[in-house]
Amino acid sequence: IQNNDSSVAFADVTLLNRNGEGIDIDNSSGAMSFNDILIATPASGAFDGINVTGSIGNGTTTINSVVINDSDANGIVLDNLGDTSTDFFVVNGRTTISNSQGSGIVVNNSTGNANFS
Repeated sequence: IQNNDSSVAFADVTLLNRNGEGIDIDNSSGAMSFNDILIATPASGAFDGINVTGSIGNGTTTINSVVINDSDANGIVLDNLGDTSTDFFVVNGRTTISNSQGSGIVVNNSTGNANFS
């Protein structure tokens, strides 16, 4: 999802046999919502399971639950989430990350909010 400023909603998302990021959200100010996410891909190359970069304006990503297995990079990367009052990354349910070659969750250069409940 690139440069999105509208609302986008996904039901359950299952990603298998990927060759890049599982979910990649860049420079977006819209509201993105996902029900349950499963990303399970051995030998996926050096790519993150979920990557959110440059969230601006009112950029919000909300996920019901997420399971990431066998990522050859990081599980979840949040980089440069912008404004503290309007930019959010939220997982309302369970977050499970297993067998990542890198870190499970990485937060860099962010003033926005990340909530895992």
